[in-house]
Amino acid sequence: NNNHYGGSWIYGVSDTRVSIGLVSALDSGDASFDPYFAMQSWKTHPKIASLLESGTLVKSGAKTIPEGGHWARPRPCGDGFLIVGDSGGFLNIARLKGIHLALKSGMLAADVIGDAIAGDDTSSAALSFFDRLVAGSWIHDELWKARNYRAAFQSGFWMGGILSNIMQFTGGRLLRNRIPMESDAESMQKDRWQAAPLSVDGKLTFDKVTGVYNAGAIHEENQPSHLLIADLDLCRGKCAEEYGNPCQNFCPAEVYEMVSNGDDSSNLHLNPSNCVHCKTCDILDPYGAITWTVPSDAGGPKYMGL
Repeated sequence: NNNHYGGSWIYGVSDTRVSIGLVSALDSGDASFDPYFAMQSWKTHPKIASLLESGTLVKSGAKTIPEGGHWARPRPCGDGFLIVGDSGGFLNIARLKGIHLALKSGMLAADVIGDAIAGDDTSSAALSFFDRLVAGSWIHDELWKARNYRAAFQSGFWMGGILSNIMQFTGGRLLRNRIPMESDAESMQKDRWQAAPLSVDGKLTFDKVTGVYNAGAIHEENQPSHLLIADLDLCRGKCAEEYGNPCQNFCPAEVYEMVSNGDDSSNLHLNPSNCVHCKTCDILDPYGAITWTVPSDAGGPKYMGL
C-alpha cells in the first residue's frame, strides 16, 4: 500500500492567488529524503520562481495520499461507523483525483446511514450494505481499472511508466492479477542518510516551522502527546545507527528532533504541537514504532481553501 507525500502552498501574487503542489513518493528507499525540502528546492527552478516572484506565502500544508486504490481499501464499516473518502482509499492515483470519489462514497454512505437509523440498527452487518453499493457503482469501475497502476512502478520508473500506460490504454483488462507490493517503510534502505540541508531565504523558500505556522496548526500545548513512540531506546540506538533517524527528514513539521546529550548519544525530543496531521510518520517509520492518534483537543492544521 504505497503512498505519496503531497505538499500544497498558496501564494498571493499581484492580488491573485497562485496554488502550487508537489507530490513525491514515500517508497524512494532513501532514508535521508526530505519531501518538504524537495518542494522548497523545486520552487527555486526558474519557471516556478518566476511564477511566484513578488508573491507572499498565504497558506501551506502537507499530507500523505493513499495510492493503493482498489487493493488497499480498508474494511469500510463496523458497529456504528462507516469509512468514506480519502480515509476509505477512494482515490484514483492514475488521475491523482479523489474528490469526486469522496463525494459519491459519502452519498452512498448517507443512504445506508439513513436506513440504519430508521431501522434502529447501526451494526456492522447493517452498515455492510455500503460495500455492496460501492461495488455496484461507478466507484468500483473506476478504481478497478487503475487497481495496479501504482504497483507497476515497483519495477522502476521507466518500466512502471510502460506498464501503467498499458493499463490505462486497455482499461485495466491486461495485468489483471494483483501485483505484490512491499510497504513504503520496507523499501527504506539502510546506510543512505547523508542529507544535504537546503538554505532558506524566507521569501521563496522557508523552514519547516514557518510551514507549520502557515498551515494554521494549533494544539493544546499541555495535552499528552498524540504521537506514541513504542521504544525510545530503538530511536537513539538501532534506528540512529542504521537509518540516521529518518523521522527527522520525512516529517514536514519538525515534530521529531534528536537532541545531543553532549557526547556521542542523542535522545528523541517530540514537538507534537507542530504536527500538521500528514500521517507520514505512522506510515514510513522503518520499525513501525510510531503510532499517530487523534489529539485529545481535536486540534491540528486549518486547511480551509488549500
